[in-house]
Amino acid sequence: MNDNRNSINAENTEKQNGSLRFFSALLKNWLFILLFTLLFTLLGAGYAVLVRDTVYTAENEVIFAINIVEYDDEGVGYVSATNNLNYAGRYISTVQQHISTPKYVNEANNIYSHAGNEGAIDGKAIKMNYGDDTLIFSISYSDVSPDAAEKKLEAVIESAKLILPEYVPATEVKLMPVQNRADITEDNGIFKFTLLGFAAGLVLSVGLVFLRYSLDNTVKSKEDFELITDTHLLACINNDTCSNKKSK
Repeated sequence: MNDNRNSINAENTEKQNGSLRFFSALLKNWLFILLFTLLFTLLGAGYAVLVRDTVYTAENEVIFAINIVEYDDEGVGYVSATNNLNYAGRYISTVQQHISTPKYVNEANNIYSHAGNEGAIDGKAIKMNYGDDTLIFSISYSDVSPDAAEKKLEAVIESAKLILPEYVPATEVKLMPVQNRADITEDNGIFKFTLLGFAAGLVLSVGLVFLRYSLDNTVKSKEDFELITDTHLLACINNDTCSNKKSK
């Protein structure tokens, strides 16, 4: 029983000593970690500034409206605003499901090319956001050219106007942009790639220190010596690693 306890205590002590030695190795190599992390941070920022193209996103809000004709007991048709609101809210997710599918994208490309524009619309560049309690949603398109982003967004909205009625069984389906011109935002990715560079540099530098520490099989303390030789150290002479000295 005592032997087992001593063995467990010895293992715990060894783990604690190993953690302390690794932490000490990190402190000794702080300059390497700092410079390595700084290098990767600068590389990330440099990539964003010098290599990566600036991405422009055109975004516009769109009102989704439908008209459903209902009939009273006498067969007279009328439009129910309340039911239309609930009905449109139910089908607004249909827009998101189909807006970037090949059928919509192909129709948008036809509209875009017939207007005399060059290039093609990428379905992955189309984004849509909407809330549960509103019939106003936003559609955005990202491109390396602000003019192309705006024109492609207009083509996407126009294609949705043409195709969406096929999926929503209503008398009339409308998609009405809130603004005549879309809002344009610019993203050069400096913050994102600088942060990625910092994280990569920090992880790699600490990993290199850990790898070097793991491969180092030199005796660093009296505990290491006692573990390797299976003997008890009685004394140390001018050795900083021997902190708990024993006298004869």
